[in-house]
Amino acid sequence: MADVVYHASPTLARFHRNDSRFRVVRGPVGSGKTTAMCWEIWRRAHAQPKGDDGVRRSRWLVSRSTYRELKDTTLKSWLQWFGPHRTGGRMRWDDTTFELETGDVHLEVIGRSLASEADVGKLLSLELTGAWLNEAREFPLALVNRLAERVGRFPPAGSTGAGWVGIVMDTNPADEDAWLTRFELEPPKGWAFFVQPPGLIRLEDGGLVTNPGAENLAYLERGYYEANLEAMTLDEVRVYRMNEPGFLVEGQPYVEGFHEGVHVRDGMAPMQDVLHLGLDIGGGTLTPGCVWLQRSPRGVFMVFDAGICEGMGAERLADHLAASIADLSPWHAARPDMVRILADPAGVTRDPIFEVTALDHLKRRLGWRFDTAPTQDIRLRIGAVQGPIRRLVDGVPGLVVHPRARDLVKGLKGGWHFPKVTAHGIPRFGDKPAKNRWSHVMDALGYALLCLGELKAQAGRDAGPRRTVRRHTHAITGRLLG
Repeated sequence: MADVVYHASPTLARFHRNDSRFRVVRGPVGSGKTTAMCWEIWRRAHAQPKGDDGVRRSRWLVSRSTYRELKDTTLKSWLQWFGPHRTGGRMRWDDTTFELETGDVHLEVIGRSLASEADVGKLLSLELTGAWLNEAREFPLALVNRLAERVGRFPPAGSTGAGWVGIVMDTNPADEDAWLTRFELEPPKGWAFFVQPPGLIRLEDGGLVTNPGAENLAYLERGYYEANLEAMTLDEVRVYRMNEPGFLVEGQPYVEGFHEGVHVRDGMAPMQDVLHLGLDIGGGTLTPGCVWLQRSPRGVFMVFDAGICEGMGAERLADHLAASIADLSPWHAARPDMVRILADPAGVTRDPIFEVTALDHLKRRLGWRFDTAPTQDIRLRIGAVQGPIRRLVDGVPGLVVHPRARDLVKGLKGGWHFPKVTAHGIPRFGDKPAKNRWSHVMDALGYALLCLGELKAQAGRDAGPRRTVRRHTHAITGRLLG
């Protein structure tokens, strides 16, 4: 076996010494996080108690959100440290599985791509000692929770002494509203977070320079963190170089022309007229997306609030919506005849057990009538959102959003996007929606706008009261809504 030397930075050394069941390292690019995770697996395998046969057995899952990233980055880093040229003993490995027997250690490393709650099936029947989630901000909390139920199951109880089990995670900063950021501020029991110094720091004059206290600088080229800043957005610099939370668009936005300074407006409140609830049922994932909106007399779509209802079936959703409308508009809460649901056509699919549709349940509980969108066609849903964004109605954008609708704003900024894919080694953008946190609330908006006339508008027919309309593709100054 070749001599291998690993020097942990101060933050990573604290990470290695900690025995919490769930541990997260957050740092800028180039800070040595991936290397630390590889060595954590290696050292925990050697610290595993011996079984009755004198062998230290452990089995780890290593995951990234896509197979390509798993193979080209995560597992490649593992093999650079512990591939056949580095380790002794017997080794078997393929694209996504690594098995090593050296001395009294028997270590298995299994690769899996996990992107959403729909991938929970890939975890079924797995019995693991531990898991490593590479770039943890890409994983939904529900998937992490299901994975937590698979660790601590190998070796089987009674075959060895008690060793460490759990999940280790490395990540660049997540969005400020993400579960990972919330957990860092108030860690649940059994969780520990380790934050590395930023790669760049800001001077008094606003300039950015390399932080002399950044970790892993000895293994980076000079000026690494200051390179290519002019080509990066502010959020990219904050997340990748300064180790600060930020919202990043990792693909091509579905809608174009949305400008936060133009389309986001405070001070709006519902009129005493029909209040619409755009609703995406969530495609069986128990993650409905909800959007509260009205159309002004002049034809402007006003979005007052929006949200993603994680882990909610029909009963909990009804309770949530009742509380939401009471907070948004007490007048409408007392007038169920003035509230209408505009929903995903999937909402009229009858539950095979309870023999009632989700929308029927909401109607019985809340007294709200409902309509379903005339189509689920993604192109028409995109067009229904794109049209009002690009439209001016008497100098006002055709779609304005209250700042409290944070999830919708982020979806419009690019959270709803064409994901990056690689086909035959050529990178491109995919042609299917990225199913993520923002897709549900954006679908809800699309269904509502289709119901409110944007399907006809796309066909070139009048979508409502006659008004002066002109297109825009640049920043504008709007007047107060009437």
